[in-house]
Parts: sequence; C-alpha cells; structure tokens
Amino acid sequence: MAEQATASVTSADGAHWALLANAATELRAASIGADAESVWVAGTFDCDDVLELGGLYTRRDLKIPCRVGTYGNDLFVAELGPAGRARLITSFGSTGSDQLSALSLHGERLGLAMTSSDGPLDIGGGSTGLVDGDAFVAVLGSCAERTWARGYGTASAASDSSTGVRRVVDARFSAQGDLLTTGEFGPSIDLGGGRVEGHGFGFSEVDTFVASYASDGRLNWGRTWGNEQRQQVHAVIPDLATASGEAVVLGISTEPVALVGQNEGLAAAHALAVELDTAGDVVWAWSADGRPWLLAGEYAADGSLFLAGAFDLPITLDGVVIDPGAVGDGLLLSFDAARKLTRRWVFAAAGPVSVDQVHLLANGDVALLVTFAGALTLDGTPLVADDGSGNPTSALLRLTSSGQFVAAEVFGPIESPKAELLHGGDLLLSGKLLARARFEFGTLDPSPEGS
Repeated sequence: MAEQATASVTSADGAHWALLANAATELRAASIGADAESVWVAGTFDCDDVLELGGLYTRRDLKIPCRVGTYGNDLFVAELGPAGRARLITSFGSTGSDQLSALSLHGERLGLAMTSSDGPLDIGGGSTGLVDGDAFVAVLGSCAERTWARGYGTASAASDSSTGVRRVVDARFSAQGDLLTTGEFGPSIDLGGGRVEGHGFGFSEVDTFVASYASDGRLNWGRTWGNEQRQQVHAVIPDLATASGEAVVLGISTEPVALVGQNEGLAAAHALAVELDTAGDVVWAWSADGRPWLLAGEYAADGSLFLAGAFDLPITLDGVVIDPGAVGDGLLLSFDAARKLTRRWVFAAAGPVSVDQVHLLANGDVALLVTFAGALTLDGTPLVADDGSGNPTSALLRLTSSGQFVAAEVFGPIESPKAELLHGGDLLLSGKLLARARFEFGTLDPSPEGS
C-alpha cells in the first residue's frame, strides 16, 4: 500500500500553492474553471489505496455506480478551489489497470483520454468499450458527470486483443469546443464512422489517427495514416490564438508516409508535423532528417507557430547541419504564418535535454518547460548551472519573443511534467515528484513512492 502522508503548501499571500497527493501514480492538470477560481486535475491512483487530495478522499465503498478496479490503477477527477482545497473528487475505472493520457478543459466541459488493460471502462452511466486494451475518450460535465464517451475497439476486434493496440495519446478542445483526439492503433480502429483497417498487426506495426468530435460526441471527421512500419504520435495542438479551427499533429514516422486528406501528395519522413483545417484536410506538413521528435507547440495571435521537442541525431534546418550532444539536445522552432522556418533554438547539457512544453505569454515572451541533466546552455550560452546531482531536473525558462533569455526557475526532478497557462498569466505545474523540489515559496518532499 502506498504511503498515506499528504502535504499542502501555500504562499503567504495565498496566490501560489502546492499540493501532494498520496497514492497518485499519474497526474494531469487543466486550466482554471468557468468560475475563474477552480482548477481541474485528473490522474490515476493505486486502487488498493484511498486517495487523499486537498482534504477529500476517494472511498472504494462510495464508488457506486462506478466499477472498482481489482488491481492496478483506477482513474480520478477532482476540482480544486483556492489554496488547492478540493471541492469535488470522483473515481472510476475498469476491473483492471487504467491509464490517463490527457485532460482538457473547455468552459464547464472536461475532455479525457484513457486506456484500460482489461475490458470496458465504466465512467458512470454504464460501461464503454468492447475489448481488452481498449482506448477511450470521454467528456464530463461541471460535476464530473458523464456527457458522452466512446471506446475505439471494433466489434470484430476480439481476435485482435492479443496483438492489437489502441491508444489515445492526446485530447484537446478546439476554440470552437470540438474535441480533437490523436493516437495510435493496429490492426483496426473505429473512430465513430465504422471499422478502419491499418497497415499492420499491432505493437511493432502501428498506424496513427486524428479525429474531431462535436459537443454531443458525434464524429465530425477522422483521419488515419501509416505504412508497414511503426508510427508514433505525441500531441495535437489546436489553434486557440486565432480561433481558426486548424490544428497541428506532432509525431514521428519511420518512413515516408502518405497523409490522408485532399492533399494526399504531401508526404512526411521521420519528424512529422501535420497541420489540418476544420474539415480534417492536410494544409501543411513539415519534416527533417535526423528524426527529431516534436513534443509540444502553440499558435501565436499573428498565425505563427512554435514547435518544441528534442533530437539525438544530426538534423538539417535551412541547409545548416546541427549536431546534438552525445545524449540528445532540446529544440525550439518558430514558423511564420506562411509556415516558413524563421528561427531555431538549441538547448544542450551534459545529459539529455528535451523541451516538453511551450506557452506564449501575454507580453509576447515564451515560457518553456525543459527537462535536462547537468549545466544547461542555449545556443552555447550558459543558462542554468549544474546542481551536481547528475539527475534529470525540470525548469521553467522564459525567453523574449526575439529569443533572448530572461529568467529560469529550477524545480527538481519531476516525472512527466506538465504546465498549463492560466488566464491570469500564471502557470499551473503538475507531475510526479521524485525528490525534493524547490519553489519560490518553499520546498516539497514526496512520499517514498513519489507524489
């Protein structure tokens, strides 16, 4: 059973707070709620434990009508008010171990992407899904009640269950309120318009998909692409700045692959950034040799686009070959509204570096969430000194719109860190704390298993 100690830390002015959740094995944070005061979080926790979060508890005997997992992880959703005090917490799951991939917020609606290892998933209101190892997407209301849910398994997929893969990697609301999802599958998937066959048999041969759903769960459009090799997808980035309805899908292709849509002539090799319009048709694709992997991005109000990630092989950008360090460097790219590459930044350290998230602030500055080990440099200029531990650490960096370094705040080792930009300009940071972390208002120590 996991450590039961919890801690909550709030700054003197009450403006900043931190919360540790016992038994939680995974955590995702969304932006502030419709009342401009609440924060929604979701994650997984050991179903053998009672989860305490912000003064509220999950109770196994109170998880009716939701089914209780018999082993592994269940899922939880919670609303936190001022100072991190929980207003609502609910849990749900399957009879097996469940995973959460993404949480998104639009008004009073929550979008979730999940995977279950054993059979249908009960989110309240009945089970969803058809087969073991199924992937799910769901939208919840303001009280975390089920609005609609969908499983991606197909009716004839029972024979696929030993080798099949269906995984929703990301789910984000568009400016119009449609839910965009992206993920991987093989050998088949049903996005809502019927069974779609992929190019392989699962695991080592996986295709990718992107889909858009209306507010009632109706499929607007779905697209799949791949070849006879393994594909990967990392994120879907909706245009929230100009509200154009366009979105970029980020991932990796092992070989050139034809993209489905009106512009099927567009092909992307290795690194893959694909922009789709409101009808799901491809309007732009970008690739580079050396297989960099793109993890995050954000649109700017002028229509330009920032993409971020990492690379561990030499890449060529605008005719210039960029060599990474021995273990990989972080990368930030800027494209103008015509999608011409206008600027690139390379982050290096003695250990591996990745730029995990990028956010554009109201004053035009760029905020980056970076994971690295050793002293961090930007295009050769020192930014953050080595803490001497040799362990990976997370830091929040701020650059001007022209790429000049402004400031850095180093936190400590955080697994799967996530940062969400709040309406007031603050950043909401979440992840699994592996060791003591330092913040402006104090330090946090995790439980022995991590918090």
